[in-house]
Amino acid sequence: MKNEFSKSHIVNSYEIDSNRKLRLDNLFMLMQDVATTAANILNVGKDDLDKFDIAWVLSRIQIDIDKSIYENDKLVLSTWPCKPLFSFHPRCIVIYDQGEVILKANTIWTLLNIKERCLANNDIFELGFPTDLEVKPILPLPKKIDTSKVEYVKTYSPKYSDIDSNNHVNNTKYI
Repeated sequence: MKNEFSKSHIVNSYEIDSNRKLRLDNLFMLMQDVATTAANILNVGKDDLDKFDIAWVLSRIQIDIDKSIYENDKLVLSTWPCKPLFSFHPRCIVIYDQGEVILKANTIWTLLNIKERCLANNDIFELGFPTDLEVKPILPLPKKIDTSKVEYVKTYSPKYSDIDSNNHVNNTKYI
């Protein structure tokens, strides 16, 4: 598939829980890593976007996990961008274990103006993002979150290790 990027990964001992399963936060870090590397290859990575004071921010994710991932599993993570929807940029991620699909995810990314802390109005296609994206997402796209049913649980103060290179709490820390 055009614009597809794949990366191999062996699950390390520091990425697992007491049952030797890949921790959910580390799974999200692996997906973020493959998406970041793919964006760099497409010339819309952090170094490219820093020039315009913008950054990719994960907005939503829909994920189907068919099988647990364990220490020493040899994974292949594949990702590709899908056709944008207004200011939202879907990206599909598939994880294979020995050639078998064990995870499918649709991620929805948007561009954030780092200085203003609002959605960026930059034309991503002018920055080099592929314009020939007719690929449809592999899962239904995540729906808007119904905030009318959200209840307060607790206040959380971010720690140093929660903050990413965009100077905000990284999506993997919400897990």
